[in-house]
Amino acid sequence: MLAQETFDEIRKIIKKYSGITFEDKKKYFLENRVSQHMRELGMTSFKDYLLALRLSQERVRELVSK
Repeated sequence: MLAQETFDEIRKIIKKYSGITFEDKKKYFLENRVSQHMRELGMTSFKDYLLALRLSQERVRELVSK
């Protein structure tokens, strides 16, 4: 399950690089999208995924383009 703190950080990154805003009520939607992207990357930890987003704009673009 995506912790609120991690959700907040992921949505800040998405907004910074794409301008797309996710409200709290969209947490489930974003969690599903993130989970799918994590599986594609072979990742199992939301915190590791958050680190990958922080280190790579390409990962953010991949997530947003889904």
